[in-house]
This record gives sequence, structure tokens and C-alpha cells, in this order.
Amino acid sequence: MTAPNFQISRTTVYNTKKLYNETKSFVNRHRSGKTKSIGTENLIRSVKA
Repeated sequence: MTAPNFQISRTTVYNTKKLYNETKSFVNRHRSGKTKSIGTENLIRSVKA
């Protein structure tokens, strides 16, 4: 089977394979950077209020 059979890009297949080979898991890695401090629903409620 190839990427077009699943309607996904070849890059996605390579990146997923690389992630699995490095971590033996398909769980996403921790991302660096500032986390969101407020949820979208709370933000919408506070703006509407």
C-alpha cells in the first residue's frame, strides 16, 4: 500500500515512520513553547459578557 491509497502525502508517511522508529509509539511528542492560558470556550464567554 502506498500513500495515495490512503489519500495522504508521502511526507506524512515518512514522518510517521520516523516517529515510530525513534519512540516505538505513535503518540505525539511534547511540543515546546508557551501553553495556552485560557480555553477557547472561556474566552468566547468572557468576550460576549
